[in-house]
Amino acid sequence: MCNRRRTAVPIHLLWPLLALAQATAQACSIPVFRYALERWPAAPYEAVVFHRGPLTPDQAAAVEWLRKAASADGGHANLDLQTVDLASENDEALAKLWQAEGTAELPRLVLRYPGELRIEEKAWAAPLTLEGAKALVDSPVRRKVTSQLLAGASAVWLLVESGDKAHDDAAAKLLDEESRKLEQTLELPTPMGTDPDAPDDEGATPPMSTAGPKLRIAFPLVRVSRTDAAESQFVGMLLGIDADLKKEARPMAFAIFGQGRALPPLIGEGINAGNVAEFCSFAVGPCSCQVKAMNPGFDLLMSADWMAVFDGRAPQEAEIVLRSPIAESRTQAGVEPPRPEPHAPVQPGSGPLVRNLLLAVALGVALLAVGSYVVLRPRRASRRQV
Repeated sequence: MCNRRRTAVPIHLLWPLLALAQATAQACSIPVFRYALERWPAAPYEAVVFHRGPLTPDQAAAVEWLRKAASADGGHANLDLQTVDLASENDEALAKLWQAEGTAELPRLVLRYPGELRIEEKAWAAPLTLEGAKALVDSPVRRKVTSQLLAGASAVWLLVESGDKAHDDAAAKLLDEESRKLEQTLELPTPMGTDPDAPDDEGATPPMSTAGPKLRIAFPLVRVSRTDAAESQFVGMLLGIDADLKKEARPMAFAIFGQGRALPPLIGEGINAGNVAEFCSFAVGPCSCQVKAMNPGFDLLMSADWMAVFDGRAPQEAEIVLRSPIAESRTQAGVEPPRPEPHAPVQPGSGPLVRNLLLAVALGVALLAVGSYVVLRPRRASRRQV
């Protein structure tokens, strides 16, 4: 793979592109969140253990735990593991990675973001310990998120608190209230096979699995403190996606869907009704682009048996009951859902935030993105503001 860093399409131009793509989708009846859960495996993070000479039994146990946790060895974490003995290893790229650690203590565990993100900065680094290895891969908040997604949630709002209780509570209240309204107004795409006029194209989206959780429209909220020691690695990875996020003192809201894919965060005043509706509409709208890299967001490091719900096996973690699940698409029942005031019904991909301002440039951006096959990533995570 080429090591050259490419410039990503600006995220503020990507949202109207998605709105246009959803508006023109023809035969897809699978919502984005379900297609992502079934067919978008999370890109692996790369864990590199630097050492010099033999490891102690405790250090070897930490390496073995990571190896068993990695998906390549039958585990459920999107993680690749590599050990580097500096006494004999002469790989130039790895040597450069180690040099960046300066005079750090050996052995040392260094985590890098998935290669598709083209992020040079490390995601995390610390002395190698079994406790640190476990916290790197899994944490209580991540288990809450994965349990909700495996239970069928459309997306989970992860609120990274600022530490200012008033601001954090206000952001949580807005996310919760707007999500409840959207759970009653948004509609899933017409289920495949129910539209007699739908075209029968060979290139149409493959059918959704009949196994797994029933389709739901639900946007549960999970909060995480930046000072929670059990979540320090996870929060560090989130904020490390963009250097500016580490400097940000306001609350941030990440929408997480599929197999742990997060959209660029809403920050501060950007956590508002219009932006929440836009993100939720994208998640439940028809999947019009089957290539994961052509969709916004980035994959989180998580340990979850995502395919258990499709293979008839019980997930490792107990399911969390969704706040207000909608077991079946209301389009099947033909019942008009209640429309709470003062918000008008929101249709997938029709958010006012982007359609009225940037729709004219969306098609050009789409053609440019497809022609150059640019790998999208949140290199500079956008701040959605009012």
